[in-house]
Amino acid sequence: MAIWGSRGSGDGEFNFPAYIALSRSGEVLVTDALNYRVQAFDQNGKFLWKMGRQGDGSGDFAAPKGLATDTEGHLYVVDALFDGVQIFDREGALLLGFGSRGRAPGEFSLPTGAFIDARDQIYVADSYNQRVQVFEFVGRSGDSHPAETAKR
Repeated sequence: MAIWGSRGSGDGEFNFPAYIALSRSGEVLVTDALNYRVQAFDQNGKFLWKMGRQGDGSGDFAAPKGLATDTEGHLYVVDALFDGVQIFDREGALLLGFGSRGRAPGEFSLPTGAFIDARDQIYVADSYNQRVQVFEFVGRSGDSHPAETAKR
């Protein structure tokens, strides 16, 4: 068992680490919720990179929770306070955000988790609506960006 990190705001430090995911390239991704960022590590715990900042604009985080990566390497970050999902490229640039507060398909109430399967179907845990919504990856490399459509 490996243990790494300590409390703080520096590289490799955490202030309420909330979720963890393994990228398709083997990076360990951690949502560092109260530092309003995602940090990446190799599988031995060596810090690799970070992205994110606190704010209320596009690309900012208010309450980052779940995270996942698709087969193209895009990073999906679920934000519970924004009631949505933001998609970033490998360099941390915002590609697309989707979702809003509500109960209809494509709307969320305190979304908290994400998972992306091998076919790039995007599963988002929609906590207060007591459901998991499934979206379909529509873009491919060379397209402008991935887009979503509510499936269920």
